[in-house]
Amino acid sequence: MRSADMANLSLYARVSTDTDRPLSDQLERLRAWAASEGHTVVGEFTDDNTRSLQADAARPALDRLCQLAFDGKTDMVAAVSLDRLGRSLKHLFGLLREFETLGVTVYIDSLALDTSNPAGQQAVSLLGALNDFDKAIMSERARRGYRKARAKGKRIGAPRLSPSKENRVAALLQAGVCPHRVRTLTNVGKAAIYRIKRDLECKPSDVEQH
Repeated sequence: MRSADMANLSLYARVSTDTDRPLSDQLERLRAWAASEGHTVVGEFTDDNTRSLQADAARPALDRLCQLAFDGKTDMVAAVSLDRLGRSLKHLFGLLREFETLGVTVYIDSLALDTSNPAGQQAVSLLGALNDFDKAIMSERARRGYRKARAKGKRIGAPRLSPSKENRVAALLQAGVCPHRVRTLTNVGKAAIYRIKRDLECKPSDVEQH
């Protein structure tokens, strides 16, 4: 990367609701900051997810920005706020780590957070700790739910296949058809196919039974 005083900068803006700050306002704010710092803006990327009902809606502009970073054509990425860049703590931390690996720094205007300096790096480390904490909490919740379901006698996992479908999968496997092809022919999930395959391998053969 070039000197932090003179970076090839990419701007990123996103809206997900009608009440979000307009894309034009976000970009104007970032352009003003870039000009004050002497950075060269090499790209502006915007995603508009206001019409999507999904929290993980596609963000093609962010994908293009990441590709630009991967190609080594930008030194720094700037966004107005953390929630404009990442859709969740996990996603945000993953992006920051990806940019760090590529030698690309990140600037968040609302926090004056710059990952090229020690304070910014400490903030990223804190986000990492929060991400680990969040994962631990989610994992514990999942284990607790699993234990409760088991205690109530509930089946865990995908629904059991119908006998006819299980028999068809078993017949194809016994005929020497590979699991990948069996999945294509039966539209049965990979986990179920390999479970049936293991059951067949553990089942005594006709020769052993007689």
